[in-house]
Amino acid sequence: VLASLTRGRSHRKNLSWSLLLALLGAACARVPLFTSALFIRDSFLHEQSGGALRQLRPRILDAVYQLMGVTRTVDREGTGRTPNAGEVVKAHYTGRLKDSGREFDSSRDRGKPLTFVIGIGSVIRGWDEGISEMRLGEASTLHVTSDFGYGEVGAGPIPPNSDLEFDVELVAIGNDAIPGGSSVSTCEAFGVQLCAVQ
Repeated sequence: VLASLTRGRSHRKNLSWSLLLALLGAACARVPLFTSALFIRDSFLHEQSGGALRQLRPRILDAVYQLMGVTRTVDREGTGRTPNAGEVVKAHYTGRLKDSGREFDSSRDRGKPLTFVIGIGSVIRGWDEGISEMRLGEASTLHVTSDFGYGEVGAGPIPPNSDLEFDVELVAIGNDAIPGGSSVSTCEAFGVQLCAVQ
């Protein structure tokens, strides 16, 4: 992987090998999901170095995204806590295909957020891992590779092997996510279900 990132022009003088190794090592080990993504953001997206590193940035980020399976870009910081595995959460979302940008589903169009149990496999892996790192009130874009989405099977308008993007807002956690304390199915049936592929 390292060789493929630096192939072509010689960027070795300008690239911090310790930084690159830390990023790829963390991604390969799948450390707590967004530790590496936040490190990437701070190290690359805000760096002020010369043009050589900027030219490498898309290839490095793409390689890390593919290794991690899911990353998130925070659009609006949340002020609440993160959900625990097994808790009911409520989230508004809009899903689209990464390659074409074509929208395939939106809870916002229905005016009703999706309610599900986080961390138990009731939704695609990209959601379980991505939303578990979000704070209450946060709005983020989840970048989900096909392995963490619908894989080789696809689902409805989602072709097999499709990388996905979701604009997600975490609107409720725990008891606040369950209206009137009623029971909630782990996967509501409307639009393109986010249920995990069995």
